[in-house]
Amino acid sequence: MQTNIIRRSAAVVTLSCVGTLGLAGHQPAEASDICYTFTSAHAIEVKYGDRDSSAEVREVSWWQCHLKAIGYDDVFDDGHGVFGKETHKAVVNWQRKHPSIKRTDGLIEARTMNSIRAACPIDF
Repeated sequence: MQTNIIRRSAAVVTLSCVGTLGLAGHQPAEASDICYTFTSAHAIEVKYGDRDSSAEVREVSWWQCHLKAIGYDDVFDDGHGVFGKETHKAVVNWQRKHPSIKRTDGLIEARTMNSIRAACPIDF
């Protein structure tokens, strides 16, 4: 019961963040799916060519939301949940601007994850 209450509360917060980013119309999803996504996908490495693994775990979408929130507006041109050319370009650009990440290959791994999350004005 407590888990459902927490999940529903987080879903409301998440949906407001998604709505703020203008993503609500890109791909229909249940509030509980979005909540689960935004709380579970953050530690999964993603790279060019990857897609969200399922409706419950949308690891690429999770990072696309963060990239959009820090100013990379074109990441959804690849498709919601598709790590394509625009998402890759955004990650490489971010990595070049932050040499402490020590890579510019577009892989979202631990250092890149930490850097993007630290800069994100929205706490997903």
